[in-house]
Amino acid sequence: AKATNSGLVTLILLLLVSVGLEKLSWLTRLAGKLITPNYAASLLRMGFFAALFSAFVNNTAVVATLAHTVRSNRLHHASKLLLPLSYAAILGGTVTLIGTSTNLIVSSFLEDATGQGLAFGDFLLVGSAVTAVGLVVILLSSRLLPEGSSQHIDINEYLIEVEVSPDSSLV
Repeated sequence: AKATNSGLVTLILLLLVSVGLEKLSWLTRLAGKLITPNYAASLLRMGFFAALFSAFVNNTAVVATLAHTVRSNRLHHASKLLLPLSYAAILGGTVTLIGTSTNLIVSSFLEDATGQGLAFGDFLLVGSAVTAVGLVVILLSSRLLPEGSSQHIDINEYLIEVEVSPDSSLV
């Protein structure tokens, strides 16, 4: 019998890689170049980058990496960019097998049931189409978002860390 779920192991490894990528300074600098004086252009650039990046990295890491740039920009209210950023990252995750944890878990269940899981690019056609349409919907509906006041939000207030001891039954 199998002791571990391969999808879960892959997910944990991807989360570790994502945390490392989140700390890269060149990525933060690149994210800073996404915001321009033109709101629609900023939204498209940020949405495309978030969708592309989240096809290969955990959505949470993508949003966490770009959220600082969005909150600190002086050109557009963060309230007009944060929700579209989140949705773009979710949409981008549907493009590949590793884009979302759901895809990995479903693939591992399929592999357990049939002996063969899903391939990396099995979601590519449908995921790309859904992402493209979703980005257009985000752009068209973005004018409905409020221009709220800029409040400082400490992202560390929402960070949860768990430590599993070596003698735990989970190991």
